[in-house]
Formats: sequence, structure tokens, C-alpha cells
Amino acid sequence: MKKIIIGIITIFLFSNISFSQINGITANDFINTGKNNNDNIGSKIGLTKNLYLHKTIGELEVAGNPTKSPYTVYFIIPIAFREQAPIWLEIDCPQMNNFKYIRLSDDNVVVAATLNYNPDVTNLNWTSWVLIKQHDYSGIPASVPMPSISELPDSVISWLQPTACVQWNDSTVFHIADSVRGSTNDLIVLAENIENYCHNIPWEFPHSPVSFDAYYAMKWGNSCTGHAHAGAAVFRANGIPCRVLMNMPVWFSSYMDMHWIVEYFIPDYGWVKMETSLGINPYFDADKEVITFACNIEDEFPILYPDNIEAYWFGSDPVFNHMYPNWGGAHKITAHTVMTDSVDKVDQIISLTDSVFRYNTIFQGIDLNIQQLDDYNKALEFQNRSFINAQAGNTDSIIYNLNEALVNFRNITNNPLIEIYFNDFESGSSGWTHGGIKDKWDIGIPLVGPTNCYSGINCIGSNLDSVYSNNVNSWMSSPLIDLVDLSYAHLNFKLWNDVEDNQQGVNPRDRLWVELSTDNGQNFFPISTCFGGVNDDPAIPSFGGWNNVVLDLSEYIGSIIKVRFCFSSNNTISKIGSFIDDFGIYGRINDVLGISDNQNLSNTFSGKCFPNPFINKLEIEYNQAFNADVQIKIFNLSGHIVHASNLPKQSKGKHKLIINTSAYSSGIYHVVLKTNNTKLIFKILKL
Repeated sequence: MKKIIIGIITIFLFSNISFSQINGITANDFINTGKNNNDNIGSKIGLTKNLYLHKTIGELEVAGNPTKSPYTVYFIIPIAFREQAPIWLEIDCPQMNNFKYIRLSDDNVVVAATLNYNPDVTNLNWTSWVLIKQHDYSGIPASVPMPSISELPDSVISWLQPTACVQWNDSTVFHIADSVRGSTNDLIVLAENIENYCHNIPWEFPHSPVSFDAYYAMKWGNSCTGHAHAGAAVFRANGIPCRVLMNMPVWFSSYMDMHWIVEYFIPDYGWVKMETSLGINPYFDADKEVITFACNIEDEFPILYPDNIEAYWFGSDPVFNHMYPNWGGAHKITAHTVMTDSVDKVDQIISLTDSVFRYNTIFQGIDLNIQQLDDYNKALEFQNRSFINAQAGNTDSIIYNLNEALVNFRNITNNPLIEIYFNDFESGSSGWTHGGIKDKWDIGIPLVGPTNCYSGINCIGSNLDSVYSNNVNSWMSSPLIDLVDLSYAHLNFKLWNDVEDNQQGVNPRDRLWVELSTDNGQNFFPISTCFGGVNDDPAIPSFGGWNNVVLDLSEYIGSIIKVRFCFSSNNTISKIGSFIDDFGIYGRINDVLGISDNQNLSNTFSGKCFPNPFINKLEIEYNQAFNADVQIKIFNLSGHIVHASNLPKQSKGKHKLIINTSAYSSGIYHVVLKTNNTKLIFKILKL
């Protein structure tokens, strides 16, 4: 058996996991658990604070015969979020070649593991050790007037929106939300009312098919998933931002799927967690639950588990349905170590662990040169020592080793994440092609489906004008995209999807999936599962929305690729179909010398940028020993291109380009000069 211990995640194998539907924790699970663990409610943290080390495990199974080997599976792990940060991860899987972290948002990362085909069931097990500090809601106001939207910061406004999981815009849900509020104009009183309401939602599923959204929970009952969605609906309907959190509760001693709670926003105070199933608010014992997924609005339009459950478990092939890797009853958490130290020291440990984790998510699994790899291995060694000292409860040694790990991570000269290709489809086809049986793919303004494109007015649609036909088998393909000379790459696009789905855990009847070619489109192979969409039950108010999809492309770096979206339908129900917007590929240039600052990297092509720092003007000078095309791009720290110049047939010798930068925001940028097989990269600063 092969065990890979790299940074934050450890995976161990367990077999014979029985199939179960993903229902969250059930009513019986709460008997003598959770509620009785709330002994510290109302306690205040003084000069010291507790720091907990929790051990979380996932015992996943993968079964199926993929189109190609190796293939990729994606799965959720604990994240760095507010009071918690993972300190060590191990993954144990005999068939695994490598894994990478895929960042979905600032908060959420998932693992993309590359596996070799196994004719039997593949056991893929992870262990993540997580540090979490004692929560302190001291200072929470006793009374807060209900805020207007103008009194809320822009950063929280998105968590007011109705979604497929949280349908507060439905009249039934809205009337219940209004009834729960009653006559109060006090946010604190409203939160207490919501706590009591959610706690009393029945733990039952009398209506079939089962769904886990707010409407179902409010009308018929639900598991912890529906309790959380119902709580979010009541908060949002009353103008209070509310976020759904997926987690693993340490007070639950058995294996579980996952558990759901919420956090709501109090102006001039911040986010406050509520245990919507146990009926606890504020949730002072939230350090007993490790967050694995902090749901953004896009996540509440589920496409990977379309029964209104937020999820990011799937494989890179339609042969793996929405239950693979099988995560039903696959997770467990135990408390390991409790440390007590000064508030400042505990806060420092969480801050350092968060930073180390975020650095590791950048470098794990990507191509590194000898010096980079040496620094990375040193960082991992110190990170492992900090983990060992956390097990022993030695806070001073934790801090020392985390600092040393951070120093070595920061020594790694790594090129920035940049935009390799992007299309928002506002300029027409731009090299995209389509075809197949009953092909209606097009680029333009949708007359059905999404009310608005994700950005601009145009997007790609399987049929922009009406519902799709039966027995469709069509595709839409990108132009050629160059992944040569990259150390890492991923695909990111926005998807609005409404297709005929099937029962829980099974692929949709009408299907959208993604394929890729490395031979100029002669042969394609899948890189995603089939995506689901809007809930099909006419008894439940459902509507579509834009979801965020990220797929790892690192296996294909060094190639020139095409990506295509494939759509097929059967001969029964026709629905609205699939829409794609903001298609982008992002990557890091594989430069063995790392980032240069006005240094010559080639005898045949050299350059410099000046002045550096710059204000309103930047001059880029380059010198080449032969005639060649030259490409110059400037990227901001988000990887977006702020300037691009394609200079064909430049003669040998010295050239200069002057760029007006008066509109650039202050900060760091990267200039990339490319000719033939040579790239120069410069880090520059705008004052």
C-alpha cells in the first residue's frame, strides 16, 4: 500500500463502505449527542484561550471503468476558515500518482487526485489534522436594529440572494419567514426565533422524491441539510446575509456524510455561527465542528448532486456518477489534543497555520525546479515538526516550526498565476466551432434559461432560443489553447444547467460533460462527470443559477489542447439546457529560473522594464538576436491581463515599447515577454 504524506492532507484506506444516500446527519444521530455538549455556552475567554487539534478522516471509494487512465477524482477536505486551519494532511491510495489542491474561491479548496485504473474498487482515504481555536462571542450586542441593505458592507450582499437551495423568494417560504420574524425589529431577537424554528423542523422525508432545500424542509421536514437551508431562507428573506457551512462535528462519534449549519451577519460585529439542527445560537461550541466547505451563492445551484445539496465530489469521466467518489457515511472526526495558552499566542498559531496551508496549496503537486523543490521539502519538514508538536501540545515549538516553514515557502520563487486563455463570448465565436446530431449550440443572447449571462450579454448555449430536442448528441469546441511551458493549469467556467435529472446519486438522463483533445481535435476524452441541474420535482419551486466549475488541467501541461462541451438527450422530457460563460484557463509558467527582476535569461533574447517602481509610464525594452514575433503581456496579481501587445516579425536588435499606466491601480504586476521558446518575466510595482 502506498501512503503519500504531503503537507496538510493524509489519506488512509478503508474498504467495504456500504452505499447510502447523502442525507446529512439524521434525527436519531442527535439523541444524546451535540445538544449535551454545549456546556460552555455563555462562557467568556479571559487572558487564555483553548486550542484544539482534531483528527478528520475520509474513507472514499471509487468504482468504474474510466475512458482513460490515469483519471482524476475531486473531493472535499477541511479548509482554512476563520478560527481554523489544517496543519497536516496525508493521503493513502495505492492507485494515486499525485494530487493537487484546486482553489474554488478564497475560502474553499478541494483535492484533485490523479489515479490509475483499478478493475476492483479503489479505496482513497485521507486524514487531515486541523487546529481550531476556542470561539469567543464576547462583545456580541444584546440588541441590534434590523439593518437596511445600504447599511451592509458590499462583501456580504451576495448572501442575500435566493437560490435553488434557499428559495426565500417563493411565496410560501417568504410568508413563513415573515411569521418567524413576527413583530420584532431586533436582529438578535430574530436570530433567537430562527434558532427555535429550525430546531423544531421535523426529522422526516414524507414526500418523494427527496430534496434538501429550504422549501422541502419547511413544508415536510428534513435532515440537518434542510434545517440549515431553512435557516438561511428566513434570515435572507428578512434582509440578513446568511451563509451555509458544511462541516464535521466532533461531538458525533460515528461515521457521517457531512453536517450543515449556518452563520449570519451582524453589522459592526461580524459573522456569528448558529447550530440550526441542535438549536444553539450563538454557537459558542463551534470549535467542536470543523468546516469543510463554506458555501458561496454559486454553490447553492447544485450541479454535482442535484437534489439541492452543495457538493464537490466527482470524477473526470461520466462513468463515475454523482455518488463517486462515494462519500456516503465516509467521514469521521475525533478530538485529539487540547492546549491552553495566551490569547495572543493561540491567535498567532492559527494565523501562521493558515498562511502555511495556503502556501502549500500553491506548490503541492506542481513542477518545481531543484532549488524550488529543496525549499519546498524544507518547508514540509518544518510543517511536519509543527504537527508533531501540536500532537504533544507544545505551543512554543508549534510557533517556531511554523515560522521556519513559512520562511522556506516564501523562499520559493514561483511565477504568478496568469490568464492563459479567456473568453466571455462578447466578441462572437472567436474560433469556437460546433456540430453533431441536432446541433443547436450557439453564442449570443439567451432567450430562454438564464435571465442574465454571468457577465455581459452573450454566452454559449446548447439552444439559445427554446428547450432542447430529444435525441441530441452535439458539441461546442474551443480553439487551440497552448499549455506548453506551464507548471500548473486549470480550467474555470460558469455553468447554468437545467436538464432532465434522475434519482439521487445517479447521472442525469440528459447530460452535459467536458472533453479535451491533445491532438488538434482528432480524438477527445472526458475530463468531467455529467452535470445535473434544476430539481425536477414540480412540487418544489426550483430555478437555475450560475455555478462555478474548476477542473484540473495539470496532466496536460506541455500540450496544445482543445476543450469541448458535449450535450446529449434521451427521448423523454426536454428542458432548457446548458449555458456556459466566462471560460478561462489559468496557469503558472514553468520557468526554471523563477521570477526575474530585470535580469537577462537568454543569450538570444533579453529585456528590462523601467522605471521600477513606476507611476504613469512604463518602458519595456528588449533585444533579440534574430527576427521573430514578440508577445508582451502584463498581468495583475489576480492573473488578469491588463495589457497585451502582439508584435509580428520584429527585426533583430533592440526595441522599446512605452505603455501609459496612469489607469493602473497601485500594486504588483508581472510582465511576460515571449518570443519563440523563450520567456522573460519581470515583477514590477505601481506606486
